[in-house]
Amino acid sequence: MAPLQLAKKICLLGDLAVGKTSLVRRFVIDKFEDTYLTTIGVKITKKELLLNLGKPEPQVAMKLMLWDIAGHHTFSNVKTAYYRGSDGALIVCDLTRQVTLANVAEWCRTLKQVSGDRPMILLANKSDLTKQFQYGQEEVEATCKKLGITYLLTSAKSGKNVELAFRMLSKLIVNDHNESMGK
Repeated sequence: MAPLQLAKKICLLGDLAVGKTSLVRRFVIDKFEDTYLTTIGVKITKKELLLNLGKPEPQVAMKLMLWDIAGHHTFSNVKTAYYRGSDGALIVCDLTRQVTLANVAEWCRTLKQVSGDRPMILLANKSDLTKQFQYGQEEVEATCKKLGITYLLTSAKSGKNVELAFRMLSKLIVNDHNESMGK
């Protein structure tokens, strides 16, 4: 049997300079660059992957449209237009900047307000910079518990949990899709 074909929109949300663009780059082309370029508006990247959901379910061919949305808190009316039609999101915070974790709830709230209840995973990024941490796993867990979402510690630089994050979210989206289709 041919795999189920799905095209899904995933938003990457989070404050400025948390590593959203670097995470997309690591996932799509398996590269990391130390140079920082601010995303203006949105950058859309496509990646296809095959998910094996286990038996008896067939494989799923996912075409992911990755919307890397600028982390500025200004122009919120424009940004929310980018959220429309989202099937899920990776909310990114930076372990070296406490304020980025404090803002996670607002990113989640805004996405829910526009797109409804969609699968989300928090990525606590820059896990390779342990000497610069301003908070730890305990705070991340507490935030996720309040929001009812899961998390992963990631590093775009080393690649730690990057592929896993996109695959986990994709599986949550497929499950959400199947539930909405009554499967």
